[in-house]
Parts: sequence; structure tokens; C-alpha cells
Amino acid sequence: MLPTKLKIFQNNQSLFRDYIDNPSFSDFDKINLELVSLLFKVKITVYSVSEELYLQAIIINNSYKKQIQLFYDDEKHYNSLYTLKFMENAT
Repeated sequence: MLPTKLKIFQNNQSLFRDYIDNPSFSDFDKINLELVSLLFKVKITVYSVSEELYLQAIIINNSYKKQIQLFYDDEKHYNSLYTLKFMENAT
């Protein structure tokens, strides 16, 4: 079953072909994150800083217990975020 957010592909063959031809195109970032979230059954939180220097967060699939946290920087790159507890146990 396709989530509502991804149903735009059902009736839009042109958009679907564009996605298949170039899934890394920046306009498809949210779709890619939605697909990763569904595939791995994880909640994804993407943080970024606005031009006014406010912290923003986009949450994808809030219903999952496992979570991935990312920071989207000015260079259009996603960086992984880890809790301090995780980092202390990783070393």
C-alpha cells in the first residue's frame, strides 16, 4: 500500500519517469527519505537552520520507534546525528 505522500506517482507518469531517471535530483530528497523510512521502518528527523538562524525539523513517519537523525547543512549534505550516550558507548 502506497502512503498518501507517495501517491503522486500513481497518476503522474512523467514525474515517475523523472524520478526513475534521476532519483538523486534535489527535488526528490523528501521522497527518497520517505522511501527509506518505509523500507527500514524508521522515523527520520531532518534538522536544518533557516536563513533567520532558527532550528527547523522535518519528521518523516513519526509512528516508528527506531529513529535516524540527520542535519542538512548549507552545502546540501546530510550529516548523521548521534546522542552523547551513543558516542560515549561507541568509543
